[in-house]
Amino acid sequence: MPIDWLDLRIILLAIFLKAIAFGIAFVVWIGRRASDGNRSFITMVVVVVVTAVGYVATNVLVGHDFSSCIGYNAVIIARHNFFMRDYAGQTAHESRQIMDLKNHIRDIQDFPIPGILFRDITTLLKNPEALRAGVDAMIDQVKDLQFDTILGPESRGFIFGMPMAYLMNKGFVPVRKAGKLPAPVARRDYALEYGTATIEIHKDAVQPGQRFIIADDLLATGGTAKAIVELIEELGGIVVASVFFIELAGLDGRTILAEHDVRSALVY
Repeated sequence: MPIDWLDLRIILLAIFLKAIAFGIAFVVWIGRRASDGNRSFITMVVVVVVTAVGYVATNVLVGHDFSSCIGYNAVIIARHNFFMRDYAGQTAHESRQIMDLKNHIRDIQDFPIPGILFRDITTLLKNPEALRAGVDAMIDQVKDLQFDTILGPESRGFIFGMPMAYLMNKGFVPVRKAGKLPAPVARRDYALEYGTATIEIHKDAVQPGQRFIIADDLLATGGTAKAIVELIEELGGIVVASVFFIELAGLDGRTILAEHDVRSALVY
């Protein structure tokens, strides 16, 4: 039967809407490949919904009944579900297997004093993908633990502890150098691998029974982490674990923390 102008317009509209659905799906599919696991999943849900709605709506416009549209579009939905398994199911950990974080860390000889090899993470921090992968690596180390608050020592503990707390929906407590906190504090002196230092924490930052994760950039001799553990326990808190971005295995910092759970993203 000849197609009148009204039917032709409907068909053209259907083709146009389908093209839009495919276009949106394709653009979002390309964009989500640079996103992390959660964003990929949300994005692919949008792709499935937009594509399914576009197909059902346009097929109804050209005269198919709703039930036939469901069957007709099942292939498209199944195809996008396959893409979801392929990409949205890729976790941040799997992405990091491709990225060697150590390649983004610079070695500096004789800093801060002669004889010290300093692992400089500023080269990693300035790279958006490496920074995200580094924070994700820290989170992966503790995501199986039950705790209330992340605690980070000044200053590089802030770099990792704050984004971890934000992404995990936890509170954050700073441990600072002497004289930096305004309210009553508890303090502890401790030894560094190349000197001594003093740390302080607000007394009201730790409640009895509160469960903490200590997050820092480096485990060397373990003196900083040990002092923090002692402060938390003195105030009635519980240290669930200490997590470090880098562990210098040769300095054996785990020994001083032997009674506690110690985890690290990278080991040198």
